[in-house]
This record gives sequence, structure tokens and C-alpha cells, in this order.
Amino acid sequence: MTEKTKIQVIRERFEETLVDILRGRPVIDKDGVLATREDGTPLIERPQAADLNVVRAYLKDSNGSQDGKELPKTGEPQGILKSFLEHKGRALPFAGSVTPQ
Repeated sequence: MTEKTKIQVIRERFEETLVDILRGRPVIDKDGVLATREDGTPLIERPQAADLNVVRAYLKDSNGSQDGKELPKTGEPQGILKSFLEHKGRALPFAGSVTPQ
């Protein structure tokens, strides 16, 4: 099957957009006209930090890197809820810090 799926096409176009982001954006003046140099080539501004964060996040996701952080397993209680369930609701973890009025 040589026909590309929609996902492949979207991924390729997204990656092309990321490469364009790294090359920089053309400078447009307040009237929407493309600013050019004397020789006619468009002025290009450097990529902004937010744009670079998008590229970084995409590369991180595509490489499967998680920086050694293990994600919590789905459906397992954590923190106060876990403590509450372990004690079957008899001893709340914050019960000693609350005084009745």
C-alpha cells in the first residue's frame, strides 16, 4: 500500500512547518506587507522561545524520551486518597491537624 494515510500526511506537513519555524519568520509590517531588503529578499526574524519550545516538545515526543520520569499507573490512588483507602477511612491523614469548633 503506497497511498499515504491522513496521519502520515499531517505529520509530514507539521514537520515541514517546524523546519520553517527554525529557519525564522518573514518580517511583516503593520500593514501586512512583507518587509524586504534592497535586493528583494525578505527579512527573516529569529525564532521566538515559544516556537522553539514547540519544536523541542515534538522532538522529545517523537524520540519517546521521558527524562527518567515514570508516569503514574492509571487507576491507582495516590497521596491522601491512597492513605485514606489503606486505613479504610478510620484514620484520615489530616484528622489530627483539624480542631473541632
